[in-house]
Amino acid sequence: MRKVTILTDGGSDLKNEIIEKYNLTIVPYRIIFGDDIYYTYGNEKTTITRDEFYKRQAKCGKDDLPHTSIPSPCHLIQAFDEALEKSDSVLAILLSSKQSGTIDSAKRLLLNRYPDKDITVYDSNQIMSGIGVQVLLAAERKSKEEIIARLDDLNAQVRTIFVFQNLHYLYLGGRIGRAKKLMASALNMNPVLYVDGGVMEGLGVLTKGKLLTQLKHYATKVIQNTKTSDIFLCIQRTKF
Repeated sequence: MRKVTILTDGGSDLKNEIIEKYNLTIVPYRIIFGDDIYYTYGNEKTTITRDEFYKRQAKCGKDDLPHTSIPSPCHLIQAFDEALEKSDSVLAILLSSKQSGTIDSAKRLLLNRYPDKDITVYDSNQIMSGIGVQVLLAAERKSKEEIIARLDDLNAQVRTIFVFQNLHYLYLGGRIGRAKKLMASALNMNPVLYVDGGVMEGLGVLTKGKLLTQLKHYATKVIQNTKTSDIFLCIQRTKF
């Protein structure tokens, strides 16, 4: 059985101990503040800390908000070359193609630079910890065929939910109007988004003060309807 190296991107939010344990290869994502570019290789290894990011973001106006960018061709080449040094079979589990151009860039690169290599690019249909869960399960299996079959089964069952403290940055980024921002603030609501089939959709709003109770209720419903015995609950950092 051929050894498979798992490659993923810095948006997978994996901790260093997991990256090291499974000898994963990470291609960094770029975070851009004006003329400054920072790189994230997972949950802990970044060239800007979370506190530094939030402090700098708090000073941003409508015209200088931070944004992300897909990995550069140089970083993709470096990551694929590193993965191929570990084994001659590579599986790249990457950010949803509906949210990022990383998969398209990787596929073009494979055609031009690695046409004869055993490299498979897999669309996670997820972002952040939704990718990380898939990478973790993939790393615990042996053959590429077994991994992909398991990912296909898991792909439709991963649920990623985002609860925002307020609509301030959605408003500054032009995603909502001023009226909706003021209404949500007046009603003391937390807006909620979720990822479904790789697309980010609005789930509704949650009431401040009842947030954890409502999320627990939603998580219970998801678990009751799941068809897998592998259940992961990933909670990202929050400042509520």
